[in-house]
This record gives sequence, C-alpha cells and structure tokens, in this order.
Amino acid sequence: PGMTASRAIRETLLAAKVAVQRLSAAVRPPAPPPLRIEDLLGQASSRDVIDRFHSLWYASEAPAAVRWRGHPLLKSPFDLWTYQELVLSAKPDLIVETGTHRGGSALFFADLARMAGHSMDVVTIDFNPKLEYDPAAHRITSIRGISTADSTVARVQAIAAEKRAAGAPAVMVVLDSDHSKQNVARE
Repeated sequence: PGMTASRAIRETLLAAKVAVQRLSAAVRPPAPPPLRIEDLLGQASSRDVIDRFHSLWYASEAPAAVRWRGHPLLKSPFDLWTYQELVLSAKPDLIVETGTHRGGSALFFADLARMAGHSMDVVTIDFNPKLEYDPAAHRITSIRGISTADSTVARVQAIAAEKRAAGAPAVMVVLDSDHSKQNVARE
C-alpha cells in the first residue's frame, strides 16, 4: 500500500544483490593461510627463487639506478624498505654503516630519522668515500678508513661512548663494505 513501482523495483534489486553476496560467500573456498617467510625459506624451491632473484638483480644494471635524493646507493629497494621498518621500530640513536660509497644510504638513514622526528646520528665508514654533500649538515660522520682497522674501530667506539654518556644507548650496525667471508667475520 502506497509503494511506488520504482521503489518496489529498487527494493527487489537490493534484496537480489544481498542474496547474491550471501550465496557467493557461501560457495567461496576458504582463504589459504597467510604465507610466512619462515615457511618459504624452508622450501628448496623458494630458496632457489631467492637465489635467482639476487643473481638477476646484481647482474643487471638496476643497482646502479637506485638513488636517494640524487645520490647513488648500492642497495636493493627491498632492503631499503626493510631498513626503514627497522629504523622506525627500533629507533636507534646511532647507525654505524660500513661501506659508504657515494653516501646515498647514509643520507637515506639520516633523512628517514628526521622525517620520523627521531634524533639519530649516522657514522659511515669507507676507505675512499665519494660524498657530494656535507655529511655534518645531516648528522652524518664520515670516517675515512678500513672498517676493521684498530684506529677506525676506536673512533666508532668513542662516538658510541659519547652517545651512551648522553643517555642514547641504542646502536644499529649495517655491514655493507667488503662482502668477503673473512671481512664480514672481522666486522
């Protein structure tokens, strides 16, 4: 009583839509459990895919194209994403990076902390850094030296001790210099 034909059609269409949605939900297979990285790494086929991805990435020209504010950095965008997750969750007071190259990743770390409103310093170590910006302007200390040399280690320890004395004890270390097994073990 009193219902117009157009309103009756709208209500019928709405009821049909709801019925189709319910039917669709009832016959849809259950969603698979989410993939966990631990499960993937435990499978030989997954490890093979990861190894092939790394081989393709580093054999291509892609690494040379990755830049932060115009400065080259020799890191995968996937690694950079992971670094930002780590920095934002751990909130280190100091990042010590070995392997400066052109300083793109040191600037990335410093900018990331600044954008997050976190007070953090970066120490970057390389025997031949090629920075095209003033690192001190970004709270970056560039140390020219070999990361495993006693004099370099002493300078880093002194900087870390200053941070600890100021009540800032959290340190994150990014090892990205000489990737040989012997050097990584020494670092």
